Amino acid sequence: MNTAVLTLLILLAFPIFFVGLWSGVVFLLSYLSNWQKLAVRYQTSYFPEDVKWCSCLINRCRYSGTIRYAVSEKGLYLRTAKLFTLGHKPLFIPWESMEYETGGFYLFYPAKITVDGVTIYIGKDVQKELPFRNQDFV
Repeated sequence: MNTAVLTLLILLAFPIFFVGLWSGVVFLLSYLSNWQKLAVRYQTSYFPEDVKWCSCLINRCRYSGTIRYAVSEKGLYLRTAKLFTLGHKPLFIPWESMEYETGGFYLFYPAKITVDGVTIYIGKDVQKELPFRNQDFV
């Protein structure tokens, strides 16, 4: 086979391979973190415009700086950055569906929220906005 043709095939195939690999990894992450499980019950089509960025640890899957969140008087909105949306539908989790506790779980995640058996470790930036941040109610 001609090296020019081989080079052209590689240049055309690599982006397709990379996009497929990326999509597969992101979709798998949504299952490993149980984001899909939460989406069955807490999926939302509305998401506020006033959002902030944070990092979370969801069932031991690290979302470093890829989570956008908003806090309302009724609950917590979560969604991923655009590159991670495959398999990650926006979520709205009401406060009454959460179990909350603080402690030295991980260095950058001082608080833990449990929702339907899914554990979400959150950082101080999110914790300080929660209405129940000063109490343990687990």
